[in-house]
Amino acid sequence: MNHDHGRYAGLGLTYAGTIVVMGALGYAIDQALGSLPWGMIAGIALGAVGGFLSLLNKVPGAAPRPPHDHTPPDA
Repeated sequence: MNHDHGRYAGLGLTYAGTIVVMGALGYAIDQALGSLPWGMIAGIALGAVGGFLSLLNKVPGAAPRPPHDHTPPDA
């Protein structure tokens, strides 16, 4: 039985938090530049991509595996 529920929940919260923080940063930039909603959209997109890449690095088995060599061993 896998007891890593807390770890995976933490990864999900980190992913969501990254999107929220980057969206808020984009919103603040929009307020300063008067470019609403483009900074917020860009912040959310960057947060989603960055959070997803972080998840790929932290979840075991999610990264692509190198190709398997199918040559038979020498007998």
